[in-house]
Amino acid sequence: MTHLVHLLMALIVIHFVFRQSMQRLGVNLACAVIAGLSLVLLQPAITAQSKTQLEGFLTNPEVLSTLTILVILECVLVAAWCFAKQSKSGKKPAVAKILEWFPGVMAWPVLWYFLARAIFEFPGASFQNIALIVAAGVFIILATVPTLIRNILPENDLRKELLFMLSMLLIMLSAIAPVQGTPIFSTTQNPQLLSLLTFVTFASLLFGGGILLNKIKTRRHTFGDKRLTIRQKAISERKAA
Repeated sequence: MTHLVHLLMALIVIHFVFRQSMQRLGVNLACAVIAGLSLVLLQPAITAQSKTQLEGFLTNPEVLSTLTILVILECVLVAAWCFAKQSKSGKKPAVAKILEWFPGVMAWPVLWYFLARAIFEFPGASFQNIALIVAAGVFIILATVPTLIRNILPENDLRKELLFMLSMLLIMLSAIAPVQGTPIFSTTQNPQLLSLLTFVTFASLLFGGGILLNKIKTRRHTFGDKRLTIRQKAISERKAA
């Protein structure tokens, strides 16, 4: 069930990038710089580990259980921030101001793991060069993708809803994340990977369809408002003439 763990890692990074899309460009650049520097600075420590130790890390029940709980706590905090931002009162709750500056921390171990995998996949290459290439790629992604998301989904409420859904999906996946065939919450049956992937695919299609329908509806309303404004302006000009 290592594939499920890798899927969980990918969703953690996507969740982090979506959270960054709610921040300003300066915050995005700061996080991108910190992520790139952490990969370069931690490269000696990462290369000191063996591939066996890395694989053992993914199959260690205690370590994965602890990380899974941390992922759930982070998703709960992000979901709480989404609810706090929806407050209709003029004064935002104090928790919203605190969580506003919480970008998420579980994406960093995933990036370090990705660097370790890249190093082990290219044993003949220079470790420093691999670290620099990965750091540059991470910097470009974290610096540009949040802005791209803001341009594709300019509505803050829609991005918050998608971020909340991603948080819920991560919580569900983390709750059943297998640790050597045993989920963090014991059940009578082990989850089937094919069924889980089918659910994730179906949920992704629903998310994409909802976004597409929302954009079509928004464009229709915008186009209709423009036509109405043009008609009203033409009527006003005729009356004035």
